[in-house]
Amino acid sequence: MVRARTPRIPQLVGPLSSPLHGRSGKWRAQCRVRASIEGRSRGTWSKVLTSQISLSKSPEALIVTIKDSVRDSSFNAVHASAALTRLARFKRQGRLKRENINSSAWPLLKSRLRAIIRKGLPARNVASVYWGLAVLSDEPGLHFLLKLLPGLMEVTRSQLDDMIPQGLSNCLWASAKLQSVAPEVLKILPAMARHLPGKLAGMKPQELAICLWAAATVRDDSPLSQAVPAMAAAVKDQAVSFDAQALSNSFWASAKLKDRVPEVLVAVPPLAQHIARQAANMTPQQLSNCLWSAAVLKDSAPHGLSTVRPLAKYIELQVGKMLPQHLCNCLWAVAKLERARPEILSAVPGIVRLLPCKLALLDHQLLSSVCWAVAVLQQPAPDVLSIAPALMDRILKSELQEFDVQALSNCLWAAACLQDSAPSMLTAVPVLASSAADRVQRMLPQDLSNCLWAAATLRDSSPEVLEAVPALATHIPCKVDKMASQHLSNCLWAAATLKDRSPEVLRAIPALAKRIPYKVQDFNSQALSNCLWASSHLQGSVPEVLEALPAITDTIAQNVELVISRRW
Repeated sequence: MVRARTPRIPQLVGPLSSPLHGRSGKWRAQCRVRASIEGRSRGTWSKVLTSQISLSKSPEALIVTIKDSVRDSSFNAVHASAALTRLARFKRQGRLKRENINSSAWPLLKSRLRAIIRKGLPARNVASVYWGLAVLSDEPGLHFLLKLLPGLMEVTRSQLDDMIPQGLSNCLWASAKLQSVAPEVLKILPAMARHLPGKLAGMKPQELAICLWAAATVRDDSPLSQAVPAMAAAVKDQAVSFDAQALSNSFWASAKLKDRVPEVLVAVPPLAQHIARQAANMTPQQLSNCLWSAAVLKDSAPHGLSTVRPLAKYIELQVGKMLPQHLCNCLWAVAKLERARPEILSAVPGIVRLLPCKLALLDHQLLSSVCWAVAVLQQPAPDVLSIAPALMDRILKSELQEFDVQALSNCLWAAACLQDSAPSMLTAVPVLASSAADRVQRMLPQDLSNCLWAAATLRDSSPEVLEAVPALATHIPCKVDKMASQHLSNCLWAAATLKDRSPEVLRAIPALAKRIPYKVQDFNSQALSNCLWASSHLQGSVPEVLEALPAITDTIAQNVELVISRRW
């Protein structure tokens, strides 16, 4: 119901350049003298410069080297790619200070790289530069480097045939990482997708995991989807060699891709088998990602449920090291898994002990996922109710205009579910209802259904919620064709419950009644019972509701016959 946030980017195998172990001290002067004597000044200088750049021990040392060498005519593609890769590694290590970022060395490097790209980069250096730009894209002070991308993309197309599997893997990761700040990189994905199947056999486990992660991260209509079946088959064959990170990334990617490319599910059984064995070696983020994935995959790939017990064990041990997002994703996953794997409830006490002091750090999506999870877990894990007061306070202090419609509907639904066990949540209902009414036109069918059900449930305890009903009733008829069976039955029940308090709800009945016969075979017994009750209460106000009645009663009769036949 609530989409967990995308996990953080995977750790790459590393830059493609192999540093040479060179000399230290006054390298350039010594190199030039020695090389001159030996009669090979440029070749020796080039090798030592590559080593000096790749082995720079600090950003300051790298800056000195770049300023001293970048204007030299022998400063080539190897030097430029090594410099960008080293800078990116310092960024990943958190070692770039503001004065490093503002150095005049980087504009000089950019200018030289632009000239080198125009002449043509070798495939090995293309991948290194692409990777470095992706890593550095998180630093606003270095965004000017992204102006290299148009030229880099052109030369990348021409070098894909010669690119080794690791290079293609790094380029795919870089494209996925860059898509939000430089969406033009997506234009090169068709060419990469065409070359990918032929490179898979030569990929190492980490490289395969990166490719699958990239396919799951780029937009849904990406041509990479066409390569997913081949990637999934390769992951299935190599899963035994995956380390904890590759397993986590691949499991997460499988969960993200399950609806778009169902063939990815062939990789789930071996991944689940080895995740259970590697859980002890996983970081808090990897544990969180795997549990989230198991929850998402529980219906389409139940083999993933075999990971729950070992994940729960190590989550309990590492919960104190988890970031707020990890905690939220774990709590959401527990709520999704508690019926299928009740042993996961052992992780709840540690999570709820840490969450209240971290709520201020949550964005609206994570906040709504916590609300939803607390509502679902209130009976099987009553400990979660201790979060409710802090949760309500956090919602009231939020800028609700920043909430998307899914977050609003989840919070309103949760408040309705918690009104008896955590009445403090009712304080947030008026502002949630008002915000929902203003943005009802953006809601998906599930959001509309949740909000109308919440309004019916809260009508007495928080009558301010009725403010949202007219807008909801107006937009529901436009979305009934896309409603699932549960949404239809909830809307009809809510309309019958609200007809006296908010008669505007009746305008949604005709469209619901016309749609229900097409979905009634998917109704469970509770939904059928609710629809029968609602029809009897609505027939005087909206006779059109009777259009759904024959289909409802026929389905009930069929279900009764089925039960009788099974008993006999």
